[in-house]
Amino acid sequence: MRRRHLAVVAAVAAAAVLSACSDMHPGAAIVINDDDYRASMDEVDELTAALCEASPLLAEAQGAPAEESEGIEARQYITGLLIQSYITPLAAEDVGAGEPAPEELTVNPDDYANITDQMDEDKADDFLRLLQIGTEVGAWQANIGLEQPDASAANAAEAGQQYVLDYAEDFDIDIDPRLGIDGDDLQAQTLGRSGSISVAQSRAAMQRENPDQAEAVVEALPRSQVCG
Repeated sequence: MRRRHLAVVAAVAAAAVLSACSDMHPGAAIVINDDDYRASMDEVDELTAALCEASPLLAEAQGAPAEESEGIEARQYITGLLIQSYITPLAAEDVGAGEPAPEELTVNPDDYANITDQMDEDKADDFLRLLQIGTEVGAWQANIGLEQPDASAANAAEAGQQYVLDYAEDFDIDIDPRLGIDGDDLQAQTLGRSGSISVAQSRAAMQRENPDQAEAVVEALPRSQVCG
């Protein structure tokens, strides 16, 4: 009788798990409007790894000290950029923004050869792709900004990004919980802590909201969760 009861409980639990997972997107980091746009977790991780390898090299090239940061911050930056890369062209069409000049949409790899020559080849390619995505997003957002009331060249980029983030509220955006971003609140001032499904965050890692604790937070993290 006990065995039969346990079998029933197990069946009910399995059904609950399957139901809870029905709205999830296996392998996806971002899904917008039920697959109109999808970015995989692998893509986010690859772009993050490239950014984290390039960051200290960029700092060195600019004569600035290299600084380490939490890996989750880089992943959240990449996630936000990928979301904007899909929504920005749609927002530009919505406001009738003009297309940026070709030179404003293009990254010249030679300009970053001093960085990429020091990187793993695959990560160098991912880094250049990341630069290309950021360049296109920035150029389109600047033109969107120029369509806003009281816009000027000085504030066009900021105004354009704000318009895109507001425009994004009309989209159904699902984001993997590990990334700590709420798709319904992309403009949240404080993002969630995450970075791993299986690794519990230390107490120090939960103190991100206090800038004075930033260095201590990074030092407390395992190397796999540090960027730079």
